Amino acid sequence: MKKALRSIITTHCEQHQQLSDSKLNLCWFTATPELFLPGYQRLSYTGKSFIPKVINAFLGHYLAYIKIKSTTTIIEKIKSTYFAPLVSIGLPIPERDSKRFLSILNHLLIYYWKDIHSWTYTELFSCLNACCRLFFNTLELPSDLYTSQKKIQTEYGIRIYQEIRELVLDQTIDFDLLVYLTIRANWIDNYDQDPSAFLQSFLGEIGDILDKKEWLADLVSHTLYFQIDALKQDLASAPKHILYEVDNHGEIFLDLLFIEWLLIHNHTVTISTKKSPVLNDVCCDDFMGLLKLNCLTHLSTYVSNKKLTIIDNGSTNVVALRQFSSTTYQECYSHCDCVILKGQGHFESYPLKRLYLTNKKNIYYHKRHYHLFGLKSNFTLSSCRYLFKDIQQFTPLLLCSEIC
Repeated sequence: MKKALRSIITTHCEQHQQLSDSKLNLCWFTATPELFLPGYQRLSYTGKSFIPKVINAFLGHYLAYIKIKSTTTIIEKIKSTYFAPLVSIGLPIPERDSKRFLSILNHLLIYYWKDIHSWTYTELFSCLNACCRLFFNTLELPSDLYTSQKKIQTEYGIRIYQEIRELVLDQTIDFDLLVYLTIRANWIDNYDQDPSAFLQSFLGEIGDILDKKEWLADLVSHTLYFQIDALKQDLASAPKHILYEVDNHGEIFLDLLFIEWLLIHNHTVTISTKKSPVLNDVCCDDFMGLLKLNCLTHLSTYVSNKKLTIIDNGSTNVVALRQFSSTTYQECYSHCDCVILKGQGHFESYPLKRLYLTNKKNIYYHKRHYHLFGLKSNFTLSSCRYLFKDIQQFTPLLLCSEIC
């Protein structure tokens, strides 16, 4: 196993070097390829205040106490946010095997720390995901670790869909409210949380919102974090080809209500999924299975006339590494008019700014990006605070990117 893990880490080191040396083609999606990094946060800039960040930036790649503290934190995070949830849903991960795996991984992280220290967290997550998948394969665990959770979330999503679709079609639920509910459904997320409590309360919340719509107008008009006017103007100007990147199971049914609204209003939509299973994210095989559900058969007409198409983005990670997107995704991005991106992972994958120790620079994309997500994790909260200093956790966001 050690040899295989070493190979994974060296491959990611080489990929990072290619990105740093601008050997990868980024011009298909960004007008500022020299500024692009996959994610907001870098390991080398980690620190609770400016001075620790400076020390880490310049000395953290070789100071033993920073190296050991950092790798220890990474290992503890894997145990608490990745392994523990899997054990809690009944997957057999023997403690003896996991200790051995994490011990080997810790030693390799220390050995390669000089290179790893320069990575973004997105690159680290990708590497750790590949390492953990290797470990799970040795345990002969299923390729889709969250099958049971996806089933529960799908059944719940069907129930919501059937209860509120007619309200969307007859405009009892108007555009603003539909978009808000689509974002609110992003709380059905197995990353760093258990969504079961939210599942129990969401239907009741929808009823409460329908009874008291006044507060939504206040949310839309009095926050920097809900930039729905830009989206409405974009959609009203002319029929668009929209690349719509979906996120989690359960919430996909709210996305499909939004997507049906877009189709009814003469837009063309390409749905982009993950290539293969990761957490409770929707992958391409999952989505093709959903289309066979009785409650979604009306979408087949749009598929037949090519107003609705489905692709995968080539990613097997929570946060897609855009420099390795599939050819199909790249072609779709090039031909679409705008991109709607659901979830925290997609927010991280197309950062709006390049962050330095003392300043920030805007990253410009060829297409307008609309980020729709719930701010749930502490990690994404840290990223958002580079954009909005006072933003609070659990905020619903709709952010519009700048274009060149």
